[in-house]
Amino acid sequence: SEWPRDIVTTATNESEAEAKATRAVFKLAVEPTNPPDGILTKFSLNKAVRVNAWISRFVYNCRAKATKKETRSGPLTTQEINDQHSAYVKQAQAILYDKVSDDKQRLGVQMNED
Repeated sequence: SEWPRDIVTTATNESEAEAKATRAVFKLAVEPTNPPDGILTKFSLNKAVRVNAWISRFVYNCRAKATKKETRSGPLTTQEINDQHSAYVKQAQAILYDKVSDDKQRLGVQMNED
């Protein structure tokens, strides 16, 4: 009653299908995270907007150096701050819109005609 010394296993079509399905299930189970949300939990909205504006400027300057364009320097401009503020507002609206539309569908709410 000894075990065989060299067991050679080969993948069958059924086992490969199961392995692929398992990977797909794990992919769907991971919830995407949004890094700027972590900033909002630690800082006020104004500070978070300014931090993201500096990050955005850094990314812009990195790309500008690669393409040999002019980089931005000095204090943040009103436009840079407004762009980041708008990005936060759009992100919040998108998240809440999905939640509200899910609730509407679940509750069977319909819009009035007038």
